[in-house]
Amino acid sequence: MDGLGQAVDSLVISSNEFYGSPHLLPLQNDVFPLEAGFPGDWALVLIMISALFLAISRYYFPARITQFFRAAFATHHFNQMEREGGVFDETVTYLLFFNFLLVFSFLLWVSLHYFGWMPDWDFLNPLLSFFLVCLVLSLFFLLKSLFLSFLSWVFNTRQSTQTYLKNIFLFNQLMGLVLLPVVGYAVYHPTKTGILIAWGVWVLANLVKIARGAYLGHNVSGLSGYYLILYLCAI
Repeated sequence: MDGLGQAVDSLVISSNEFYGSPHLLPLQNDVFPLEAGFPGDWALVLIMISALFLAISRYYFPARITQFFRAAFATHHFNQMEREGGVFDETVTYLLFFNFLLVFSFLLWVSLHYFGWMPDWDFLNPLLSFFLVCLVLSLFFLLKSLFLSFLSWVFNTRQSTQTYLKNIFLFNQLMGLVLLPVVGYAVYHPTKTGILIAWGVWVLANLVKIARGAYLGHNVSGLSGYYLILYLCAI
């Protein structure tokens, strides 16, 4: 037994010396150190819910999904959706928006953790911090819509504002589709490069969204160039 104990001690000492030796490859600097229980099974559940939203939308509303893609890249398809009326109030649009809300919340949540900007509160575990981010984003989108509606009332440009809001709504839905695989990977393997790529895609899409919204709004009667500049400054 003494010989076996000495052998075990020798093995532990040698293994410690091996793993502590400088000949091993260094740890990547941009890899985020995971906390205990981070991100946890709840993240997988939410990602699966997001994928379920997309599956339901694709299975039950295939024609609408195709129309959304066409409307995002062709103005006449967007005008057709507006003429049909009620398209942006259907079930599929809200399924896609909830998917975008979950995906963008994950992107913001991972970024806040990675760069150390998340508040260090004792009760704020990873799951609660995610729901806090999701709640703040929901309030932001709600207040933004109300603010733009208020501007439309002030400047009497209700039709133009509704067109602009629908354009934002459409692009947000598509961003939920584009960012889902990138964010899903970043949640479990967050690196600086991956996070910056995701934000780069988001910024590029928003520039296209604002430019296209300005073009659509300018073509709607009642929105002058002066009001258009005020709208962009407000956003």
